[in-house]
Amino acid sequence: MRTGIKASLLFLLVMTAIGEAAAQSPSTQPKASGMETDVTKIKQTMLGNWESIAPEVRPSAAKNADGSLKPFYLKRAFKYLPSDRFELEIINSADPYGAVPLARIKIGGHMLWQGPHPIAPGAQKVDFDAD
Repeated sequence: MRTGIKASLLFLLVMTAIGEAAAQSPSTQPKASGMETDVTKIKQTMLGNWESIAPEVRPSAAKNADGSLKPFYLKRAFKYLPSDRFELEIINSADPYGAVPLARIKIGGHMLWQGPHPIAPGAQKVDFDAD
C-alpha cells in the first residue's frame, strides 16, 4: 500500500544526515563523486534510530472557540534499516508533556529514493511505501 507520508520528518532526517556527512574531515570522506555516492553516504549516515527528544506541537484539524487551531502533541520514533527499510511509530498525546497518550500508530515499509529534492539543495526526495 502506498502511503501519503511525506517529508517533514524525512526532510529533517536527510538534512541531518547530510550535515553529519559534511562534518567529516576531508581525510575521512570517501573519494568518489556523483549523486549515487552522495545518496550512499546519506543512507549510511541515516542508519539507526531517530527519536523526538520532547513532544512536538503541531496544528490539528480541531479548532478552539475563537477559531484558532487546537494544538496536537506527538512523539516520533523512526528507524532507518538496511536495504531501504523503515519503521515509524507516532504517539499522539492529550497534553504537551506526553504524559497522557491517546493513540499509537506503527508503520513499516521501504523507501524509494527519487533523486534530488527540487527546492532543497543537497536533500533527496523519497517516497515511503508501507507494506
